[in-house]
Amino acid sequence: MEASYLTSNTALAVPYTTYPELLRKWASKTPDKAAFIFVDKDLRRTVLSYNDLYENSTKFAKGLVHHGVKQGDIIGLSGRNVPEWLIANFGIQMAGGCPLYFTFCQKDGNDIVTLFQGVGKVKLLIFDPGAEEQNCAIVSRIEEKMSTDVELNLFSTNKLERVIAFYKNAHPSFNQSISDFYAADVDVELPRLDPEDLGAIFLTSGSMGLSKGVPHSHHAILTICHHFFKSISPHLREPSVRFARSHLPLGGFSRVF
Repeated sequence: MEASYLTSNTALAVPYTTYPELLRKWASKTPDKAAFIFVDKDLRRTVLSYNDLYENSTKFAKGLVHHGVKQGDIIGLSGRNVPEWLIANFGIQMAGGCPLYFTFCQKDGNDIVTLFQGVGKVKLLIFDPGAEEQNCAIVSRIEEKMSTDVELNLFSTNKLERVIAFYKNAHPSFNQSISDFYAADVDVELPRLDPEDLGAIFLTSGSMGLSKGVPHSHHAILTICHHFFKSISPHLREPSVRFARSHLPLGGFSRVF
């Protein structure tokens, strides 16, 4: 038992704060420094500074609050590692919401409907249309299923109130994009966040069937990131680099503290 974490006296170097507060800290300290560098499949680079990420996320958060998002609301979030994913993620958290990370596995969307039904109270869905906008058809089926299924509609908490795409697309039903929200620059007050507030819901791998949602507080997420980065840091030359591929069940979080 001497080597067990139950008896360890080692204090982890994990700040007791929230993920958005750490972003605010680094945006203040190093506003022009590259927070994330994205490289797509065509090797095109996109650099996102701490200040740009913080400012756009804050504007997106205010847009969400303006459109009715309240503290504790669960919002589905799915997409590749692109700037819009980060802006949406931090924006949801700044608005007091909780992102539920998921990926599109079945073309009929039934697995996502089952997930949302199990989690309950999923208010919004924010998604990446995909390189060829292939995800629009899946989200359309999810919307249809959740609006017409008699069993689902017995509970109003299982109804999606809004769907937001990462960017403009050709699908007529998904004409609201993330940029529409932070471009409006509305003047609303964002809620105060606590490290023990629900910060995100990760999915299990689904190896035993359908993936299950596992909730984590902001502080728990930071602790996970601390151990994750500690395990891979000897192999990294540039911690800020992320490639445009799908997120893993862990949720795609990166270290910012």
